[in-house]
Amino acid sequence: MLSNLLKRRKPQQSPLFTMGSLQLSEKVRWLASKGLIEPLPYVLRHVRGDWGDVEETARQANDDALEQGAPMTSCFSITPRLILMVITSDDHSKTLVQLIDEQVLG
Repeated sequence: MLSNLLKRRKPQQSPLFTMGSLQLSEKVRWLASKGLIEPLPYVLRHVRGDWGDVEETARQANDDALEQGAPMTSCFSITPRLILMVITSDDHSKTLVQLIDEQVLG
């Protein structure tokens, strides 16, 4: 466990990758329009390599995806029942922000 923590890459101050076009799910767009959430700070954390509230295996998969060109997914708990997912496609052409309970097709 300690060796995994030592190997974990730290979030950066500048972006590690481009996010492409930013897309918000219908529910996220509605919450943002009402001033209930602001998705952009979470997207910025995501592109800096802060994967949020994910298990160590998902954290490592995202770190590996940076080098291998695979999709990257972050989760951020806004409240205990409101969790944002930020997903960047494997080719970095788009980044989607959705609620964890939404099934949004790219």
